[in-house]
Amino acid sequence: AKRIIVVNDESVTAGILKQAFKDETDGLYPRVERVYTDNFSTQNLIDLLRSLSPDDLVLLGLFFHDINDRQFEYYETAALVSQNSPVPVYGLYDFYLNHGILGGHFVNGALQGQVGAKLVLDILGGVPADSLPVIMKSPNQYFADYKVIEKFGISENKFPKQTVFINKSPDFYSEYK
Repeated sequence: AKRIIVVNDESVTAGILKQAFKDETDGLYPRVERVYTDNFSTQNLIDLLRSLSPDDLVLLGLFFHDINDRQFEYYETAALVSQNSPVPVYGLYDFYLNHGILGGHFVNGALQGQVGAKLVLDILGGVPADSLPVIMKSPNQYFADYKVIEKFGISENKFPKQTVFINKSPDFYSEYK
């Protein structure tokens, strides 16, 4: 990739994501240009997406409103971005999955809830709270949408082994064993 389009709005949380992305990637990929959409109108975003080349990537962070304060639901954002992008769209949050994006290493509310519930059960079981570990790393999970993988002709073996695929038709053996 020569350029990464980071789709974010100008909210505080999106700003934190933007800074974290910069911190994580600046040293790793110094020759990759980054374009941030936090000051874009919806039309500017659509125009940019439609102009992308195969050397571009799209990362969908948080985009719930544009610079003109046009509001979006999460599924509207995922559809807007994926339908206007000629390249795969990757994401950061599991709620975008199944709305046109390819996938990503998602923040997953269910997994976070499971980790939190286990801590609560430990406390209720008598374990002192101050003896429990502080969870510093979010229990994220790789997900990918098989329909989008097929659309872009990407091989399944290009994904990490632990990737959970949605919308994948079962193979013959699994279906009829």
